[in-house]
Amino acid sequence: MGGQSLQIGPRTIKTGLAVILALVISNLFNLSPILPGISAATTLLPSVYQTWKQFLEEAEANLIGAFLTLLALWILGANPANPLAIGIVIMAAISILLAFGFGRTIPHVVLMIIVILESVEGVTEPLWQIVLIRYLLVMLGIACALGVNALIFPPRYGNVYYQKASKLFEKLLVVTRAIAFEGKVAPYRPAIDKMSKSLRETQQLFNLHREEVRGTRQKHVPLLRNIIILQHMQSCLERSVATAERFREREQALSNIADDLRSELFYHVMHIAQRQEKVLLTYDLLLTEEPLAMEDLVKENIAFVKHSFLDRDELEEEEIMEILPIVVAMNEWIQELEAFEKRLHGALKRHATSLSIEQKSVRDKTFNRFKRKKAIDESQK
Repeated sequence: MGGQSLQIGPRTIKTGLAVILALVISNLFNLSPILPGISAATTLLPSVYQTWKQFLEEAEANLIGAFLTLLALWILGANPANPLAIGIVIMAAISILLAFGFGRTIPHVVLMIIVILESVEGVTEPLWQIVLIRYLLVMLGIACALGVNALIFPPRYGNVYYQKASKLFEKLLVVTRAIAFEGKVAPYRPAIDKMSKSLRETQQLFNLHREEVRGTRQKHVPLLRNIIILQHMQSCLERSVATAERFREREQALSNIADDLRSELFYHVMHIAQRQEKVLLTYDLLLTEEPLAMEDLVKENIAFVKHSFLDRDELEEEEIMEILPIVVAMNEWIQELEAFEKRLHGALKRHATSLSIEQKSVRDKTFNRFKRKKAIDESQK
């Protein structure tokens, strides 16, 4: 089994509950449980908003499928379960669904068509009633999935995103400081690779959180305002990880440049990382004093570039081209950090009490607040 552990998360539990609910309701009304059970099991998506969108799409798409099935029943008459006929109806349904952009609803529509055409032979009820009941059974399962997703363990992607983003930056800070102090990149290549993977996970979580807020909480202005702050935070993470990747890629070139230039390069990137930590602590409302002007870091970057390239006649063009991507990555990081800080301070001045993901409950748990602040104070001594 490869040593893999059994994982049962909230989504797994909710899927099971949605199926149970669909089956219970079906049994109460003496209806077939197949369509509701399968629909409930395959519709529960990562976010409530996505599930709601799926519900609306399924309602329209299955209505198209139901109409085509009813039309086929009227045409086929006594032999609706003919495999050739079923295949033709399904092909027509898929073509129409794709034309209307309902591609992801195809499995449920196809299932409904097959169940209807295979079960109508010999029945006495009106055909339209059979088709309507099957359509409602599909929608019952999807509605159960939507209800369970919204009411039981509703997703809080803002909280999860902030936890992941905070852990990613803490790892980045440790790796950056280690590289700067040791002057070596090689021991930390695996850590940089893991950070790249974690960055993709934070981007997915941020996209889900933004979708949830914009899709279902339009009137919650503080959450919408905080989305902009988190967007800057994510951009800073992307630039910081990109800088770490440039160090990894240019490892050989770094070993060939002058020792003092390499030391300045490492010091400079550590300074940027420390500044980002201060900005994140400001967002976490740990730092109340006004931080240094962002222009200081911009000027420091300009001075570093001038000293590194313009004031060094002995630096070969090849060496310049080798380390230039690192310098460019750091400059982009600084620009994103500057935009983040400006946006954050503007929001804190006007909306400090409402600037939160979910009332700061997770931020209180995510950070060991006093240890982090103590670490910052000690690093500045």
